[in-house]
Amino acid sequence: MSIILLLLYICTYIISINAGNVSTSELSALAALYASTDGDNWRYYPDDGTQWDFINNTNPCIDHWEGITCDSDCSFTSTSPCTITKIVLDEYRLEGTLPEELGLLTSLTTMNMYGNRLHGSVPIAINSMVELTSVDLGLNVLQGSLPPLPTNLIFLYVGYNRFGGEFPTTLGTLTKLQELQIAGNLLTGTLPTIIGNLKALTKMEIHKNNMNGTLPAELGELTVLNHLECDFNSYIGTLPDTLSQLTALTLLKCGNNGFSGSFPEVLLALTNLQKLQMGHTNLTGVLPSDMGLLNQLQLLDLSINMFTGSIPMSLYTITHLTVLDISHTSVNGTIASEIGHLL
Repeated sequence: MSIILLLLYICTYIISINAGNVSTSELSALAALYASTDGDNWRYYPDDGTQWDFINNTNPCIDHWEGITCDSDCSFTSTSPCTITKIVLDEYRLEGTLPEELGLLTSLTTMNMYGNRLHGSVPIAINSMVELTSVDLGLNVLQGSLPPLPTNLIFLYVGYNRFGGEFPTTLGTLTKLQELQIAGNLLTGTLPTIIGNLKALTKMEIHKNNMNGTLPAELGELTVLNHLECDFNSYIGTLPDTLSQLTALTLLKCGNNGFSGSFPEVLLALTNLQKLQMGHTNLTGVLPSDMGLLNQLQLLDLSINMFTGSIPMSLYTITHLTVLDISHTSVNGTIASEIGHLL
């Protein structure tokens, strides 16, 4: 459908607007999204609603357009226009760019378009979508830098795109953010100290980028963090001592980096850890004798390091351990079956 023809249909639709219809601005935003992402070739899921239709004056809310959720008061008897609160178009084969008109959806709380063929940059207008709490644009081909984002965001998933440049310092304003997934991009530079502002974070995935330098001490301020993945970067130095404050951590993956020194004894304070992966770094020396302090461990990967000495006897006390990988190190001795429940 040509853009001109689509606009003609929209004008007809707007003229016929009545109670229960969406506002003209929100309809314009939907139309712009449809036109800029090759809406005629989207993949629909019949059980999830009806196809978007700008020709027959159907109503996005009343007629349940796929991927659209509206406010709970929306009905034919509504005395005011319906409000669109969610757009979820994961794996719909959207191909194209995100239009600036998305900023007209000022009541939107959720915008998910995971696993499509979106390219270009994220529009600056997203910052005006002040009610947004969840954004998932992962697994697309988006690029450039992330613009400033609405400060009510709780979930942000933009992994596996082509975002570049340094880690966006504007993310430091998202003090309500609980989950951040920005892995699998082309980010460079260091992890900035403003990361310490995100004190509500429970999950952070920044792995598979091109980031470098040392991890900042401010990481220790994320005291409710239970999931941290920073592997497959180029971090160097040692882990900051402040990591001992992350006692809620159950998963820590920071392998495949350039860390140096001995096994980070700061990790022995993280007694809730269930999975610890520090493989393929440059760690040296003997393993600490009190590694049994990590008595909740189920998986321990210290492979491809330069450790020496023998397996600490305290590992035998970790009854939940099912995976122990110390391959490609110089640790001697045989891994006995008495260690945990090794597979």
